[in-house]
Amino acid sequence: LNFEPALEIDSLSSIDLEIDNFFDAYDTYFMNILLSQYKDNKIYGYESMYGEPVKVKLYIDENANIDLSHLKEFIENDELKFTEDGIEYTEDINFEVASIKKSADKISRIDFMLKMFKSYSATCNNIENYSKENIETLKVKIFGYIKNQQFGPHLRNDVARIDTGIVGVRTYYAIDYPIAEFDYVRTLTNPDKIWANITKDTLSVTYTNGYVQSLKNPFQFKKIMSEEIINKPEKN
Repeated sequence: LNFEPALEIDSLSSIDLEIDNFFDAYDTYFMNILLSQYKDNKIYGYESMYGEPVKVKLYIDENANIDLSHLKEFIENDELKFTEDGIEYTEDINFEVASIKKSADKISRIDFMLKMFKSYSATCNNIENYSKENIETLKVKIFGYIKNQQFGPHLRNDVARIDTGIVGVRTYYAIDYPIAEFDYVRTLTNPDKIWANITKDTLSVTYTNGYVQSLKNPFQFKKIMSEEIINKPEKN
């Protein structure tokens, strides 16, 4: 689900479900699209635990008045229609809700976002060959990311291969929004070059066997204004 709770929301409520016929990554993908189509965009995310049936927890607006019987009927629809890259798809789905109930569990907005956003950190291009004095960092906001999926390695694979001046890539969730950091050797590259590189529409991911995969860039970025303060959440 690509929408998220507004900054002024303190906490989220939850709904617990048990769902049959929820088998693989395709079902996870379809469930994500299905829930994003639910009315009023009151479902901000979900997590699942494999079993028979699969246990699913939906995180919802604290003030949302969701009709559980209607939600159950919606999830059990036998057809899913959606558009991706301008192409319309119709997929058969067969989810069956074995149980559904409102939960007493609540979660703070920041804890929810930390749970949904997968952090990533890796070095590249022989960072150990350069002194700290020669390395600078470009920080940018991330928006429009896909929750519960890790695309950091894909981003690093593309941008660090094309620009060997990039020696480190990190993504994490700050207090108010996700952040990406790019460490670079200032004598080899510059922020303008990095910005043009990371904002491409398509990433090219090269695997160890030589296979190259073209991937729609899952990240969208926004420059950070000089007066903005980035607050990282405290580690537990």
